[in-house]
Amino acid sequence: YTLSLHDARPILTAVGIAYSIHAIYSRAEELVESTLFRRRHQAERHLAKVAAGLPYAPNAGAVEEALVREPVRAYKLASADLFTLDADAGEFSRDGKRLDAAIALKLAGHRRSLRLHDADAVLAVPVFVRSKLEAVAVYAAHVNGEDIDPDERASLDAIGVAAGIAYDHLETERVERELSRWRRVAERQARELSELRGRDRNRSE
Repeated sequence: YTLSLHDARPILTAVGIAYSIHAIYSRAEELVESTLFRRRHQAERHLAKVAAGLPYAPNAGAVEEALVREPVRAYKLASADLFTLDADAGEFSRDGKRLDAAIALKLAGHRRSLRLHDADAVLAVPVFVRSKLEAVAVYAAHVNGEDIDPDERASLDAIGVAAGIAYDHLETERVERELSRWRRVAERQARELSELRGRDRNRSE
C-alpha cells in the first residue's frame, strides 16, 4: 500500500499541530519558570537589603516589620507571627497566644531555624541577642500551599540574625540613654549640694 500525498496531508497536518502545541506549551513553561525565578530573585534581593539595614532599625516596631511583614509580602506567605520572651513568665507569647515550649527549647539548643509540622506554621526562626533566645518568628507556607524551600529558609535565617543585632543595638542605646539621664541627675544634685554648702559657709562667716 502506497500512501499518497493526498492521504498523508491530514497526518502531516496533525503532526504539525501537535508539534506546534508542544512548542507553545514548552514556551509557556519557560516563561512561567523565568517569571517565577525573576520574582524569587527579586524577593531574595529585597530581603537581603532588609537584613543589611536591620542593625540600624530605629525601634522595635521596625524590627518586627522586617521579621514579619516583609517576608510575608516578599515571598507571599500565608502568615507570620513574632513571639517575644516574657521574662517574668519565662515563655514566648504574642497577644495572649503562647509558643509551644518544646519549640523554644529546640531553637535554644540548635541555634538555627526549625521545621514545624503544623497546619498553620512550617518554619520557626530564632532571634538571639548575645546568645540568649529573645524572640521567635514563625512562618506559614506560601499562599498557594507550597512549603518554604531551602533558599528561602536561609534568607529568613539571615533576617533572624540581623534582628538579633538590631535588638542588641536598641537595648544598648536604651541603657546609654538611661545612664546619661542618671548622670545628668547626679550632676544636678552635685551642683545643688555645692550651692547649699556655699550658702552655709557664707552664713557661718
